[in-house]
Amino acid sequence: SLLPALEHAQRVDAAAGCGWGVDPSEALRRGHVGLVNQGATCYMNATLQVLFLVPAFRDGILAAEPAPRAERSPILAEVQATFAFLRDGLARSYDPLPLVTASEALPLTFAATQQND
Repeated sequence: SLLPALEHAQRVDAAAGCGWGVDPSEALRRGHVGLVNQGATCYMNATLQVLFLVPAFRDGILAAEPAPRAERSPILAEVQATFAFLRDGLARSYDPLPLVTASEALPLTFAATQQND
């Protein structure tokens, strides 16, 4: 992704004595990335954003190795994709529809996008 690559390049240049004079993370990312509501996913979005802000949880999710193909959960892959975008994305929001769709594989009483509070 773009932001970690720029940060790495900046560190390499700084170590060589060639500072950029700008921090790519601050220049490119001004604030947090939001999640698009899929009709009734505001609680899921809020929970994901809070968990993302817990460094140990975020880093653990992003570092998790995929299970063997037969045991693989599409939900983990979509949570990883969502967290990666929240960390590295340059857009103001991310549409977690693939995660919502993957959640429908869970034994839910209601559809993932059905309001039930």
